[in-house]
Amino acid sequence: RAELEARVSTQMRDEIVIPFEIDDEIRQLARDVTRSAPTDGEKVRAIVDAITSLAGFSISYDWLSNKTAKEVFREGKGNCLAYTNLFVGMARAVGVEAVYADVKFTERVTREAEIIVKSTHITAAVSVGGGSTLIDFTSNPERKYTAFEVIDDLEAIANFYNNQGFLYGYFTESDNAGFDPQEKEMEMYRLALEILPNFAKSRNNLGVALRRRGRIDEAIEQYRLALEQDPRYVEARSNLGTAYYNQGPT
Repeated sequence: RAELEARVSTQMRDEIVIPFEIDDEIRQLARDVTRSAPTDGEKVRAIVDAITSLAGFSISYDWLSNKTAKEVFREGKGNCLAYTNLFVGMARAVGVEAVYADVKFTERVTREAEIIVKSTHITAAVSVGGGSTLIDFTSNPERKYTAFEVIDDLEAIANFYNNQGFLYGYFTESDNAGFDPQEKEMEMYRLALEILPNFAKSRNNLGVALRRRGRIDEAIEQYRLALEQDPRYVEARSNLGTAYYNQGPT
């Protein structure tokens, strides 16, 4: 939390939550279900079973539900990152070294007027039996992953806010009381970038949000920054080309 507060502007600090933070009730459950589990592998299985049982022994997977560990614990549904938040919090509470992993596979992209929004898959990884094991809560765990990259907690939190911005931008009714979802979308991308300034996914998605609002010059700037951070970022390069085309002759 201290690291986040050092990175985030004063006006954004009230927005900050730590998505894998758990409370005493969840911590006690983690201890209870692993009490007779002597090895890390058995603890992992006990925690996965406990999380599954929250939804009646059937994971209620909803890729639109971007939730914290405490929210998915009490509501019994969430997306891949939401369940991973809960698993990471519970595993760490009983001494299992659980980390976040960015999984590489054919990624979901959303196209809107030839603008591409990047959405990847985040899961957990634990060291069991001398190797890394992925803990996946998707509805299609049989999918074949080509590789994965362990990411630190700050990048995991940035992914949480990137996802939140994506959902505000595409799935929130515009007449929702209390806030403007279009402004909230960009606020979440900017918050992700305050946490992790070199987070190319949020640079790209912020560019998409600006482009959809007709702010092409600002969108181009974000796409170019995303490519500076990751020159192989295909989606940002495609978006940059589309933005230049729509900008017309200068």
